[in-house]
Parts: sequence; C-alpha cells; structure tokens
Amino acid sequence: MAVTSRQLLGVYGCVPLFALAVAADYWCFGGTLQRILPSNPERLRLFSGLFVLPHIMASSASFLDPEYRAFYGKKLWATVALSLALSFWLPLVGRFLAVGIYALYTVQHLITQQAGVALFMITGKPGRAYRLWRNVFIALVSVLYFLILVGPRWHGLPINHVYTRTLLQAAILPLLGITLAATAWLAFKSPSIDGRRYLLANGAMAVALVAFWFAHYSFFTIFLTHAIHGTTGFLFYAVHDNNRNLESPHPIYRYFKVTGLPIILLCPLVSIALASAVVSLRIFVFANHLITALLYFHYCSEGFIWKRNTIHRRFVPIVARAPLSQPIITA
Repeated sequence: MAVTSRQLLGVYGCVPLFALAVAADYWCFGGTLQRILPSNPERLRLFSGLFVLPHIMASSASFLDPEYRAFYGKKLWATVALSLALSFWLPLVGRFLAVGIYALYTVQHLITQQAGVALFMITGKPGRAYRLWRNVFIALVSVLYFLILVGPRWHGLPINHVYTRTLLQAAILPLLGITLAATAWLAFKSPSIDGRRYLLANGAMAVALVAFWFAHYSFFTIFLTHAIHGTTGFLFYAVHDNNRNLESPHPIYRYFKVTGLPIILLCPLVSIALASAVVSLRIFVFANHLITALLYFHYCSEGFIWKRNTIHRRFVPIVARAPLSQPIITA
C-alpha cells in the first residue's frame, strides 16, 4: 500500500467546502455560526478529539514498538525531556510566553508538513524560491494564529498592544501577496502536473485562511489548517501501520485481530478512541500539561522520523504522478 498524489490532492477538497460554509453563514444565515462558535476551535473537546489528537496518537503509538525505540535511541528520549520541559516550565515563566511559543511552534509544524509534501510533489530540490515560499507561508499563518490565540492576552502586558496588533494586521496582505507570487512561480517551474495542482491548492488555502480571519471567522482559520494537516498525517500513518504490520504486528493492533478489520480502518478508529480518552482528562490541570507535552513531542519527533532512510519512512512508499514524458517514480 502507498500514499498517492491523488489522495494528497484530495485532502484540499475541504477548502471550497469550508469557504462555502462561511459564505452561506455570512450571506444566508446572518452570521449564526460566527456568533455561536469560539474563535479557537481547540476549546471544543470534539475538535481536539477528532482533528488534533488522533493522528498524534497514531504517531506516538508507533514508539511502543521496541524496534522503533532502539532505532531512534537517545534522540527520542531527548525529545521526551524537551517536551516535558516546554509544557511544565513555560507556564511558570508566563502564560503569554507559553501560549505564544505554542502558537508559533504549532504553525511551524502544520505548514512545514504541507511544504515537505509539496517539495516531493513538484519533484524538485529545495531552492531559494521554495524556501521563500515555505518561510513566508509560515510567517503568514503565524501572524494569523498569533492574533487569534495570543491577541486576547495582551491586555495588562508592558507593551503597546494596539500598535502591535495594527502592525501585525498590516503585514497580512503583503505576506499573502508574496506567498501567492512564490506559489505561482514554483507552479510555473514545476515539471509535475500534480505538483502544480498541489501548490495552487496551498495558495487557495492561504487565501481562505486570510479571508476567514478578515470576515471574523477565526474558528475556520484554525479549523482548516488542522483539518488539512491531520488528514494528510493520517494518510501517512494509516499506510505506515498497514505495511509495518505485514512484517511485524504492532503491540496495540494485535489485540484487535479478532475483529477482522483491516489496519487501514483500525488506525483511525483506535487513534480516535485513544484521543477521546485523552481529551476526557482535560478537566485535570496536570493532565493538560501532559497533553501539551504530547503535542510538543509530536512536533519535535516529526522533525526527524520522516527523514529519508528512517524506519518510519521505509514503510511509507509514495507514488506520485511523474513529470511529462517520464515514468512514474516511487520513492
């Protein structure tokens, strides 16, 4: 089993669906969703249980395999220590700092994943144009997240929050313009048809995120990034778990063998069940710190587990539509 370019492109089908929902609410229902939904969907347990934590549980569960722990060794345990330090120490320094770093690290993780997939799809090397596109895209979404998550906490701090907010708001459209220009340039240069489409899909997502924020639908700005990121992540982990279990049964999945369900279905079902159990613990303050540590662990570990020649990468072949006049490439 492999991840295909068609599947990766299909994830972005949620962009027009989200845009349609916002437009319908704005023009036909008088902003009902705008009034009843929070600015940050992470406040809703259902959102965390379905769109934030499940693919993180799938990622973390892979480390229950002794072979995986042995492969990553000290790097894995250093990541655990760093994650615990960030989740327990930062709130002691200041709530504003803790939320700010969480917001920025979250965006870096969300967009870097999509940029990494884009690099494969365009079948090119990470040149200056690509790095410009990726970094400006991250900066754009970081500004939006910072305004949504951190902005309400500015009051009482020794900064001119009005000036800071105005400065950040003024940066949104220039950052969007540079992102779209770099998107167009990379799409024009890409020899891959699906690479062009994937880049344009990310450009459409950038426009939608900004439009939602300006229309005061911040809920959908955060929701869309997590929906695309989480679904893309599940494609990789479902394929990984399926192929890995053909070679060596996972400690968790062996208990569900009696169900007769394929791993490709068990992966999301088990992950959502685990995520729901974790979310139910959020009523406890200590558990909230552990959940934050789990998020940081995922952000950090994703930075090395998908590198070429890792044990994770070995079980996830990616089949992309090749450039014109060339055979299909399987990495």
